[in-house]
Amino acid sequence: MNHLGDGKQVWPWVDKSEPTRYDVSKLAQWDILFSHMQSKGIMTHFVLTETENESLFEWFESRLENDFAISRKIYYRELFARFGYHLATTWNIGEENGWQDPSGDDKQQKANTTKQRKQFADYLQSLTYYREHIVIHNGPSLDYHIYDKQDDNILGYKSYTGPSLQGELKTNTTYNDVLKYRQLTQNSDHPWVISMDEAYINHPANDIDQWRKDNVWATFMAGGAGIEFYLGGGGDIFVQDVAPFKDFYLQMTNAAAFFREFVPFEDLTPSTTLSRSGWGLTDNKSYYLLYFKQANQASAALPQGCYQLDWFNPRSNQYIAGSQICRDSSAESALPAPPDTQNDDWVYIIKTNLK
Repeated sequence: MNHLGDGKQVWPWVDKSEPTRYDVSKLAQWDILFSHMQSKGIMTHFVLTETENESLFEWFESRLENDFAISRKIYYRELFARFGYHLATTWNIGEENGWQDPSGDDKQQKANTTKQRKQFADYLQSLTYYREHIVIHNGPSLDYHIYDKQDDNILGYKSYTGPSLQGELKTNTTYNDVLKYRQLTQNSDHPWVISMDEAYINHPANDIDQWRKDNVWATFMAGGAGIEFYLGGGGDIFVQDVAPFKDFYLQMTNAAAFFREFVPFEDLTPSTTLSRSGWGLTDNKSYYLLYFKQANQASAALPQGCYQLDWFNPRSNQYIAGSQICRDSSAESALPAPPDTQNDDWVYIIKTNLK
């Protein structure tokens, strides 16, 4: 919803100045699109405000005197009543929420508070039929204070099921950022689902290797649930043809398909001690998944025993059966090289199914 935001094109009302009168024809047309997305297996991600309008309802209704406008409650109820039946939906309280943008803090752009973030999620969660995925987005990139600022945060708050992380494609921090918030909540009574929803890219996007290595596989190997991307440089507003970004989508599709077909992902947790040269996921008993940006540096600290080693080439989307390897020490040591392109990234699938 970007009334008064960047695009200034999307709102659900008959008029952008009347946020309690809903355009039922427009909403019905939206639902045709959402239903089509469902049929194609595309997640619907509702971003309910953006940073330029995160206090829009409270400004319109009371000039910010009230924390939680009645019109906002109506907004949540209307959208969820009409679209809440769709599957695998993400409900995002706000984009770049809490960013005190210097362009204005006394009107609709005023940053939400931690109290408001909790109130909004509580109310939206109260409307749900099921246990919905309710998140909130940090901003700007790499500023995560809304999740873990000391004594003023929403970390692990039960009405949220996770964060919606905004990072940067080129900073190589995605793995550590996703892992950090997974580890901070995974041992609590309310572990969060961690997704990287905006690895900010600059248009035109052309560094496919960096996208695959430092963002897509970084997210999954840190135990993240998924990754999306945002067309930087205003691309979200003016780009109509997404075909030039085909390879970006394919890197995500190929990685997700690999995990669905070959990996017991839900049983695995990230390991930072399995390898010093790569990223690891393991069930700590019989299954070890490792990703190396350069396979000629592949090494791992495996318990003593014999294993089946297979490889997956994330560039060609090819699974390759390997052979048996044995370890007589648990110290980290080199792993066999893949069949070819050993300077490129490879995935190692190691299972203890041998005697």
